[in-house]
Amino acid sequence: MKKVFVIVIMGVFSISIGFVPEVFAQKKLFTVGIRSGQFHPTSSQIQGTEQVAYNAGGSPTSVTVSGFGDGADIGIYGKYLFADNLGLMFETGVIILKRKISMALAPSGDIDRYENTLTAFPITVSLVHDIPLADSTIVPYLGFGAGIYISKWEEKDSPAAGSRTWKKGTATPVGMHFLAGFNFPAYRGVLFDCEFRYRQINGNWKIKNVDTNIVDEFRDLNTGGISIRLGLSYKF
Repeated sequence: MKKVFVIVIMGVFSISIGFVPEVFAQKKLFTVGIRSGQFHPTSSQIQGTEQVAYNAGGSPTSVTVSGFGDGADIGIYGKYLFADNLGLMFETGVIILKRKISMALAPSGDIDRYENTLTAFPITVSLVHDIPLADSTIVPYLGFGAGIYISKWEEKDSPAAGSRTWKKGTATPVGMHFLAGFNFPAYRGVLFDCEFRYRQINGNWKIKNVDTNIVDEFRDLNTGGISIRLGLSYKF
């Protein structure tokens, strides 16, 4: 994946450098904005499950929890239009996946608590192609790019009957992404934006049990997924 990352980055900058003469032949156009929405992991291991068993009376008797579920994806970005419809977009932000449950179990009434959190801080670059439509203020766009994801994994499980489990680890996987979306003007340079993005983020993880010092290793684990985000931007 690191080789793919380097190839994508080199391709993005090679294309942009080819348009350097046009940068000085036209007015520079910048866009800054923010987007937020839902993130859905495509890996079943990262998505995980949440299952509750009930007795005949309808009271919960056991809870099984794994993975992190869906989460939030927030990004802050800037785009530079270096040709008529081609731009470089730089973005950072945060992706937070959290599965949290606290439940009293029958018949004891003891509390089962689970809190699994996966956090990633992306730093990405994309090549974006705007596709203007005739007689329309809506501007669709397509793009692709790559980046790094500074990530933290933490599981805090406190079953009602049993010992605590606390696992944690960090990694900085690299990933590539494809995006599609559209924007349309709202008022004096302000744009509404809607974007779909697919990420493939592969990396090696070492997750350590803080209490037992046992380390679980996951190789080439994909922490990527699909996000749909809405946002506002300003073009100047």
